[in-house]
Order: sequence, then structure tokens, then C-alpha cells
Amino acid sequence: MLQSDKKSLDFLKKVSSNFHKVKIIPAKYKFPTDNVIFENKLAIFSYKDTPMAVTIESDDVVETYKSMFEIVWNSIE
Repeated sequence: MLQSDKKSLDFLKKVSSNFHKVKIIPAKYKFPTDNVIFENKLAIFSYKDTPMAVTIESDDVVETYKSMFEIVWNSIE
């Protein structure tokens, strides 16, 4: 999912392929961080001002974030 700002849309043009499915989040919603789920870990990245990241290792947290992703993904046309 990408925000509907110019930077995100330019990025989409660069990475667009048959192997990716991308949805654009309406401009009224802000997602200033990036999340990556791998194994039983969630990494949250912030690039604004001072870049930083945190990794959480938890089956429950990963399950929650996967569910939240599905809810958002399925709500976007």
C-alpha cells in the first residue's frame, strides 16, 4: 500500500511489475512509517527526520499486524 503523494506514485512507477500488487491509500490517511513482517518478527521503520527502526519478535504482534494489513488492504479498491 502506498500513499497518494507524488513521491510514492513515482516509486510505484519504478517498482511496478507483474509480481507486485499495489494499492493507493486515500490521501486523508497518513502512513509515515514502513512495516516489514518476517518469520515471527515485525520491523517498523521511520525515515522522517532521524531514521530509526525497531524490531519486535512476537507471534501475537505479527498476527495482529497481518490482520490489520488484511483489513486495510481489503477496504481499498
